[in-house]
Amino acid sequence: MTRAVLASANPGKLREFAALLAPLAVALVPQAQLGVRPAAETGTTFLENALIKAHHAARHARLPALADDSGLEVDALGGRYQCVIVWVRSVGDQSPLIAHGTWEGSIARAPRGQRGFGYDPVFVPAGEHRSAAQLASAEKNAVSHRGQALRALVAMLESGGYIRTP
Repeated sequence: MTRAVLASANPGKLREFAALLAPLAVALVPQAQLGVRPAAETGTTFLENALIKAHHAARHARLPALADDSGLEVDALGGRYQCVIVWVRSVGDQSPLIAHGTWEGSIARAPRGQRGFGYDPVFVPAGEHRSAAQLASAEKNAVSHRGQALRALVAMLESGGYIRTP
């Protein structure tokens, strides 16, 4: 079992990561449980902020760290979620694993739904009439930007021998 710190205090992200990693031999420990305070997100890109958070958590927890940074990018107000997830093996890791995910969609005129977090109530995935907050967790995780990025990262972790599927 690989033990790693999750560089996030967002309960929605914690639920999503836990659900997506449940079948794997990875024990994620939220940084707050290890006394790690959130890092200042001073980067100018999703990648820079994810790396800042991961290295900060790895430094203080002395464990490999998983971090993401994501948000809504607006292509002429059409809408698109972006997510970057990184895995650092240690604070000094100069070759972190980096994965990306994109979820196309549009912005609703009013919030809809009670599930999810962040922009989910106003984000309507392409080809869907429901907002992301109206999708069941498993549906969302199967297609979301975070789900895509995490699946890509898991493939890198498995092929590199960092984790294994039980």
